[in-house]
Amino acid sequence: MNNTWEADFASRLPPIWLYPITLAASRIYDGLENNGRFERLKTLNVSLKGKGGKYLALLFRLPSLQELRLAGIDSFPNSDWPESDPISKVHTLEVEGSDIPSSIVARMIGYCQALQSLFCHRESEDGSNSSLIHKEDTREWCARIVNALRRHSATLKRLDLVPYDFNLHENSETGFQRLDLRSFEALEFLNVSSIMLMGRPPGAVADGKWSPTGEWQYPSICDVMPPRLQHLELHMRPGLTPGNHGFENFFMSGLSSKLNEDSSRVNLGLKRVDLNYMYLEYDRTLPMDFWQVQHAFRNAGSKFEYNIILYIDRAADTWLSSDEDYDTIAQTLSTYGPKGVQMSLHFHEASPTLPRRVMDALGLTREWLSTDEAKDILFGEEVNYDAVDD
Repeated sequence: MNNTWEADFASRLPPIWLYPITLAASRIYDGLENNGRFERLKTLNVSLKGKGGKYLALLFRLPSLQELRLAGIDSFPNSDWPESDPISKVHTLEVEGSDIPSSIVARMIGYCQALQSLFCHRESEDGSNSSLIHKEDTREWCARIVNALRRHSATLKRLDLVPYDFNLHENSETGFQRLDLRSFEALEFLNVSSIMLMGRPPGAVADGKWSPTGEWQYPSICDVMPPRLQHLELHMRPGLTPGNHGFENFFMSGLSSKLNEDSSRVNLGLKRVDLNYMYLEYDRTLPMDFWQVQHAFRNAGSKFEYNIILYIDRAADTWLSSDEDYDTIAQTLSTYGPKGVQMSLHFHEASPTLPRRVMDALGLTREWLSTDEAKDILFGEEVNYDAVDD
């Protein structure tokens, strides 16, 4: 690491509680007497609650540091960080803040010799992420970080990369090119916004709503996921990854199994998917048959867990509260037959009466819950037929 950080270090010193560590790191790297201070430090958690500075680059000079977590960073006044050869033993890096330039994250990644885990979330200052518009384009932000990670493709096992992409306007007329993650040969866990992995079609606005235009089909997950991926977490919402364009195939193509001699199946593909489908309006159709996907995963010996989060108009402070709203959802779910009862159990913070409303729409009585058909369809999940609203 060269000394280009010194001017910024002098103009913006680290917090007083962090100063001894950065000073020791500098002395260690420069070969000065340090009396062993912080030379055996392996884990460091830093919560700044303010602006970051180049002094954070010094932390990568600590000779024994393996895990570094940086949180509460609201901005960087200077993104021109010093270049360096990979000298740091840090294998677990977490960076969390409201407006972190990708160039700085890329430099941090470049300081590491063999990164195994990266957690990088770009959040709003209050943690709500409800109206955040970032200075840096979301795809460019993600792409620069992913490109910096490619030199760790043989060692990186876990990647949490969440940009909270509220600057991806839903009325965009252009598509969104997905990022290529297939070269990460060691990656086993991935948490990413769906648009990064799946892409997004071109679209247009009609009657105040954005919808895709032209022919579009999502890729098969087996064509975009890293070869050793075991656990995938995805965050979807209608405006970014609109449904009914091959969601079922996207997920189920990641399954692969073989029969053992005893006729049991061994899973060769994804072991688990956790999906949060957010901002679904109560009078809209479902983006896919969630039950079908979960059933396919169960048959392959894998897990598919999902939450459907209904849209809240925060500006009007509205929330589903009327019987008519929930009856509308129940009618939609009833079009899937008894499978709709199981899917109703996955509506996050919805009325506990929703499963019974679906059953009523299907003409199913309480006794149906004891049948073999119900046991097969519900996958062991419990329906509280007598539930009432709080």
